[in-house]
Amino acid sequence: MGAVQSRRRSSAATDRGAVDLVSSSDLPLRVAEPQFDDSISEVFPKLYIGQQSAALNLSLVRKLGIRAFVNCSNRAAPEFLGQERDLSCLAVPVHDDPKEAISQHFERAAQWARTKDGLTLLVFCMSGISRSATIVLVLLMKNRGMTLAAAHARLRECRPKVRPNKGFAMQLLQYELKLRGCCSMRRSGNRLVPL
Repeated sequence: MGAVQSRRRSSAATDRGAVDLVSSSDLPLRVAEPQFDDSISEVFPKLYIGQQSAALNLSLVRKLGIRAFVNCSNRAAPEFLGQERDLSCLAVPVHDDPKEAISQHFERAAQWARTKDGLTLLVFCMSGISRSATIVLVLLMKNRGMTLAAAHARLRECRPKVRPNKGFAMQLLQYELKLRGCCSMRRSGNRLVPL
């Protein structure tokens, strides 16, 4: 998907200056029109998970007071990050592929998030289902001391559609074993289930 793709807008949308753009990884993404839907979910105060459209929605970002982002995709960060002085973003450049070694980013993401303590954080990927969910689960385990089962239950409570892919689920189980010396969940097919 090397070429930039964009959807055609009605002339009314174009007149308002709206841009809806999907970009390759080497081009900045444009800010999307405001959307207040299920593109973002609050996990805990000051911690959100969402899809890329939420991160691109500057009015939503401002309304929620989001100042830090973890971009769990292979796409460029939202364009406005370079224009807003007090916003920061950590890139976790991974594909939603079970073979992808997302665990190589676990410690770095947890440490970076700790340095942003007190700031409102949005962890996002394209759909807010697999990659961002995996990193949020890591943050909950490492920085809040939760078991994977408790973190997973909390995340599913606020965003029921989350589901780390089977490779990410296996890496989460291995990470919990490393952190706690035991696992609170197991894989059943493509899902994580409590023990």
